[in-house]
Amino acid sequence: MAIDINLLPQLGKEKEKRKKLLVILNFSAIGLLVLTLLILIGAFFYKSIVEKGYENIQKESATQKALLKQYESVEIQLSEVKQRVGKVQSILDSRKEYLNLLSNLEKITPRKIIYNSLTVDDDDLVSLTGNCPSYDELFGFLKALSGEWEQLGLTQPADSEVLFTKVELTSVGRNESTYDITF
Repeated sequence: MAIDINLLPQLGKEKEKRKKLLVILNFSAIGLLVLTLLILIGAFFYKSIVEKGYENIQKESATQKALLKQYESVEIQLSEVKQRVGKVQSILDSRKEYLNLLSNLEKITPRKIIYNSLTVDDDDLVSLTGNCPSYDELFGFLKALSGEWEQLGLTQPADSEVLFTKVELTSVGRNESTYDITF
């Protein structure tokens, strides 16, 4: 059996306990300091990562805004182009109407009638001036314009259509030098 004999004085034991406690407290303080430093370093890195992400988001937002402005300008240009295309289309449609008008006039106009002018106003009123050799030619032309082919003893060409309504003769005269009828 072993007997525990304390040869040191009681005071020495307490000093040793205090030293151990002081060492433990020092290590705890150092550990707490290291832990605090690690937390602060982690917070610093987290803050820098968050700030970098925020800056990246701001840069991306700025590029998206610039891209959006470009798209807006492209949309404005596109709407302007669409308006221009609409205007061009209306002009082309009116040209087709005029070509159709001239084609039908060519089909129903006798060879001896000569046009001096042809005008179309905003109300689609067509005015013709020209010359022809006789009143009979002029009368036949007026009936053809009105679509009254049967009264002339003629058959209407299959590819012509009646485009003119309310055909009126506003003035008739005779050119004394050529003896042509002017209308």
